[in-house]
Amino acid sequence: RVPAIVGSLSSQNMLAARAAAGALRSTSRVATAGLRVNPVFQNTRLFASVPTTAERVVHVTFCTDAGERLRVPAIVGQSVFEVAVQNKVVIGDAFTCHVVLDPDSYAVHPPPKDEEMNELAQLTEVERKPTSRIASYLQLVADVPETTCALGDVRDYSVP
Repeated sequence: RVPAIVGSLSSQNMLAARAAAGALRSTSRVATAGLRVNPVFQNTRLFASVPTTAERVVHVTFCTDAGERLRVPAIVGQSVFEVAVQNKVVIGDAFTCHVVLDPDSYAVHPPPKDEEMNELAQLTEVERKPTSRIASYLQLVADVPETTCALGDVRDYSVP
């Protein structure tokens, strides 16, 4: 039986659809090598595994000077700045969002690019450390399931 299709089909198109459905049924059988297969799955096509959202989740832990820690989930590809904004962490604007990574996190993240290094050099109001990064440049990658960063003093630029 051919599944219902929205709209009307001409009789010629209906015959073509029935022929295609019959061809699919005859070619999509799964070779079972003597195994019993549930008839419901006998005409099922097999697909390669698709990554789930859970496989793309990493975590970012924000730490303050007062010892407060906030561990939040994030998606691979997001920047640390985006994760902070989504979780209402005060981090500064996109170009002054200086964070200090713990040495373990700094070692496993890709090194900063020249543009980020230039932005860091222009930040004169914060004390730079060897593991300093700009959060808007720091992209989360699947190879690093946990990123820990310390937040420094943040000036609220929305207040004049």
